[in-house]
Amino acid sequence: MRNYLVLISAFLPFLFVVISLIIDQRVPPPEDSPPLLISLDRYQKSNVPYTYNQNELSAINFIHSYESILKTSPHVASIMDLTTNNTRACQNGHPTDVITYLLCVGVRSLLELNDQYVIGVHANENITEEVLDLTGYFNNQPYHAPPLSLNYITNSLLKQYSTTDRAIHVINHPVDKRSFVFI
Repeated sequence: MRNYLVLISAFLPFLFVVISLIIDQRVPPPEDSPPLLISLDRYQKSNVPYTYNQNELSAINFIHSYESILKTSPHVASIMDLTTNNTRACQNGHPTDVITYLLCVGVRSLLELNDQYVIGVHANENITEEVLDLTGYFNNQPYHAPPLSLNYITNSLLKQYSTTDRAIHVINHPVDKRSFVFI
């Protein structure tokens, strides 16, 4: 009986090596991720809240460009002007800022906040320095939300200050592993 146990224990490492070689042959090799177009089109339902100062012409022009850019995408987002009086659940009939509104939405439903509110913007003209201050908001759940917010802001600025109908398309494409040389 003792010799059979020794014989079985001698073949166990061989058996594990054979099983690992079979698994290694069956598992597909890792591939590069496909390129990802940074766009709101990836979301089923998206709400984009924004605020601006209604007395500043450059902020109003920027918001018109921002709305126009959002409306040109194939999957149109729900554009939410928080500056005007509204009867949304988190506005209670008076204007609110983006942060307060999103905090209220998050208290009501964290799932709704994470799934439907990916980007937002606040436009304000700094009169003393004569510049347009833009604050882009993004939900940090999807990894590509920061460049998505920045892409819509830059496209809006391009539309506002350009006479052509051009747009900037951002694509996240991973670097090919074969392009690295290891020494």
